[in-house]
Amino acid sequence: MKKCLTLFLSLLLSVSAALTASAANVAGRTADITIEKISTPPVIDGSFSVEEWGEPISSITKENRAEYLRLCAKDHPELLESDKLLPTKMNTYLRWDEDGIYFCCAMESVSHYNDTTEQNVGAIWKGTSFIWEIISDISVTDSVTRIDICLNNDGKILSQVVNAEKNTAVVTGTSTPAYKDVAIVRDGTTTIYEASFLWDVILPEGMEKSIGDSFLFFTLYMPGMENLVNPVDVLPSGFTEMGITKYWNVILTESLTPTPESGYTRDDTFLYNIHPQTTLGTFTAQFAPTSGTITVTAPDGTVLTAPDAYIGTGYTVSLLADGTAADSLTAVVTGDVTGDGQSEDADVTVLQRYFAGWNTYADAIDFPAAADLNRDGKLTRADGMLLARRNAGWDV
Repeated sequence: MKKCLTLFLSLLLSVSAALTASAANVAGRTADITIEKISTPPVIDGSFSVEEWGEPISSITKENRAEYLRLCAKDHPELLESDKLLPTKMNTYLRWDEDGIYFCCAMESVSHYNDTTEQNVGAIWKGTSFIWEIISDISVTDSVTRIDICLNNDGKILSQVVNAEKNTAVVTGTSTPAYKDVAIVRDGTTTIYEASFLWDVILPEGMEKSIGDSFLFFTLYMPGMENLVNPVDVLPSGFTEMGITKYWNVILTESLTPTPESGYTRDDTFLYNIHPQTTLGTFTAQFAPTSGTITVTAPDGTVLTAPDAYIGTGYTVSLLADGTAADSLTAVVTGDVTGDGQSEDADVTVLQRYFAGWNTYADAIDFPAAADLNRDGKLTRADGMLLARRNAGWDV
């Protein structure tokens, strides 16, 4: 059963009540995106790296930023072209794992004005800062927690929690914020915002996350300038054609991720470097922990169940969630041309007859990568010789 958690991570909010009132009505204002499950959570320390965060879910540049802007002060159209105020680059990232979700915004901007000195309610958001709003139930408009966070000019992170009600993303009976860790690091014109949120805090009681579940996500950044408070909204999720804020319907997804120790590699279609005579029990243990189920299906449709069954070239490896494939790859077993999971004389014979031009073997090599022993991307007689020597026990 699909479950929906409404998660609003707002990188600054001008009118909280207006956003809350509209939260229950998002029909026609959503766009589906998927976020990838990760095996190693990013370190929340403000030291952004692509290796930790992967690809952004939104990328705003100086060239395309007009598509993401909304002026609160409509009498300042000149701000649309202002590099002094608006970010020239703004990438937003979102990932998840068994413990929670992880948010990052990496931004280039000249303006970092925020002269707030204390955690006074209503003051933090008046400078360059951001707010997370989390709504645990889209049908309950008062189940809102708003968390304001900024890095002031003295390098101090300030935060405040306001409007905490029941069923919100705070620890019951307290004002403990929904975030687990938060980091803001400013270096010249670059600012990195990172935060993590635990599922057992932000999910409504009794709800558990799984592959295929989704939540609504809205992000808003609003830089501040002296004598010009809240002039521009920057919304990575964008607008509808009518200029109405768009929400992401973020769908949790997961990929088959081999462990580094396995030696397996993958692309969008195939899983490579599987050793001959790899059994099902050994094979399924070579992947990162998953909340789904890994299955292997033979070309004839038989699902492997015996732990000692061999994985063969051409078998389909699937990651299932509630019976639906979240990811699927075709197995390529090194040296297994015939698809029986072994590398033996029969495979050498098929290659020899293929290269000799036997008509019945012209289309016998369904997966050339299984026979490409020298990994040059081509199937040649040299591969046949290497396979014969390998099967004979040579160290090749």
